[in-house]
Amino acid sequence: MTRSNIIAFFHRAGWGVNAVENDEIQTNCPECGYGNFYFNLSKLVGFCHKAKCKYHYTPPTLEDLEERVGFGPNDFGGYRIDRSGVDEDYPPRNFPTVELPGVPVIEMIGGIPHTRYPAVVDYLRNRHLSQQDIIRFKLSYDGTRVYVPVYQGENLVNYVGRDLTNKEKKKYLYSPGAKTSEWIFGWDECKDWERLTLVENTFVSISFRNRIQCSTNFGSSLSDAQIIMISKSDIITVAILWDENTHRAANKAVRKLYDHGVRACYALIPGQPDDHDREKIVEIAERCHQEALKSEKKFIDPWGIARSKYQQDRKERMKVERRT
Repeated sequence: MTRSNIIAFFHRAGWGVNAVENDEIQTNCPECGYGNFYFNLSKLVGFCHKAKCKYHYTPPTLEDLEERVGFGPNDFGGYRIDRSGVDEDYPPRNFPTVELPGVPVIEMIGGIPHTRYPAVVDYLRNRHLSQQDIIRFKLSYDGTRVYVPVYQGENLVNYVGRDLTNKEKKKYLYSPGAKTSEWIFGWDECKDWERLTLVENTFVSISFRNRIQCSTNFGSSLSDAQIIMISKSDIITVAILWDENTHRAANKAVRKLYDHGVRACYALIPGQPDDHDREKIVEIAERCHQEALKSEKKFIDPWGIARSKYQQDRKERMKVERRT
């Protein structure tokens, strides 16, 4: 039984984890709800600091807590999270006022799809987006950029605009004033999944969503808000397939997810996922989820990138040593 299993157990039991320090986690007391319940990860026993609580004078063991909820740290996948005590809009936010530029790339007229922008549709097809994807995700076009709207419930909270002219200073444009790091694309659907695969690019996430449970966090880092969203959802494992040279950021994201009770693994990928055979990327995502469940590896290296970098660094060091 691993440390991450136990942390995940407290999350999925609905008690949450307020802090993790050394061999101890601080959580809400399973008996009285008081926020200063401490559980020792080495001794596997807890203690509530509220004097009137039963768990103050009778510290519960891990077995006691397992009996209380009917499952244990190793029982992943056999149950769903009880969301009755969780605010669906967690963490609470004030939604920004966002207006989506442009007009729909494809419009439904009399139940039949029509477009005034066949060149844009061809571009999106080359990015592996189908006609159904374009309609489903409500993509729009303003003559310069294709826009992907980002919703939270019924609220339009942001958009991603991709320049198709290659003349604009910014390839990607977001809604002014909107905080990209507070959202995960298509979260209303994602939060009910048991697996989540994260990529950087919105088009890539849409193109893979029909094959794997894929989304984007809009970049190569996970914010505290995004971490909390994932930890409060039904998601059990996260596979991170960010672009090249994001090793440190992905490793940091995996550690933060583990601290919040979510198992995770990332893959080292040359270029971006869209550069490679799509079946291979699907296979890599599956491997990441499997490794995350085993809690053995925090990353996989299908192309041997880490070894190549190590060998290159070693050659450079040897050159320096010869000169000196």
